[in-house]
Amino acid sequence: MSPTAHTKPCPLRNNSCDDCLSDGLCYWCKSTKQCGYYPHKYYVPPDCPKDDVNRNDCRHFNHIWVVLIPILCIIFIPIIIYIIIWLVFCCMKQAGYDPLQPEQEKPKDVEKKKKPIRLQHESMPSKTDELRKKYGLKNGDNP
Repeated sequence: MSPTAHTKPCPLRNNSCDDCLSDGLCYWCKSTKQCGYYPHKYYVPPDCPKDDVNRNDCRHFNHIWVVLIPILCIIFIPIIIYIIIWLVFCCMKQAGYDPLQPEQEKPKDVEKKKKPIRLQHESMPSKTDELRKKYGLKNGDNP
């Protein structure tokens, strides 16, 4: 006896998709819930829409997940990374390390002396004024 002698014909396997596809000779139509013979690779059953034909397996993968999974990853991966970083900083703070403390002040003699900022602009003395001052002449005197 051959192994296929004990199997039911495809049209009699209408109990479930798994029962229909058990030996690889049949197709399952999801919309009509019917099992039929699948003669070759490119066969399209006339009584079943193309999207409802299951040939290899019974998994009904909803196409919304193809779009939804990448969107959820884009949203949730940064949130998870942020939570991990926050937990690391909380653990560090509990251990006594505060990375946000200001640095200790340096001694004053090490610091560079800052030059004071002049708020008013003083005009530079002219060359003539310097010469008058040098020889003791007043503004009104002419040489």
